[in-house]
Amino acid sequence: MSECRASLHGGLDQIGVGTLLTILDMERRSGVLLIRRQGELGRLWLRQGSVVRARVDGLAARAGKPAVYYLLAWDDGRFELSAGEVDVADEIETPTTYLLMEAARRVDEAAAGAPG
Repeated sequence: MSECRASLHGGLDQIGVGTLLTILDMERRSGVLLIRRQGELGRLWLRQGSVVRARVDGLAARAGKPAVYYLLAWDDGRFELSAGEVDVADEIETPTTYLLMEAARRVDEAAAGAPG
């Protein structure tokens, strides 16, 4: 990634990961979105607004789409976008809108299956 600079940052209690991805997709932004919370670090590489790679390091380490869905469930922590060109292979190969809909479906299914 060249000319890396933090262009957007904040707390997930103010703006969620899904909203961030929607905005970045609409604006067709490229860069790396770092998301941190207690003992975990998530990274989403975006090219022209689309997630092309995802990683989570820490207790619940994961990669690819499972990492995206895991990060979309976070409602606490901090985020920082380092804008710039992203030169990595597209490991996700899925539009952002589909990722968001699939994450919502998974949350709904988990809630429906939860004892209540």
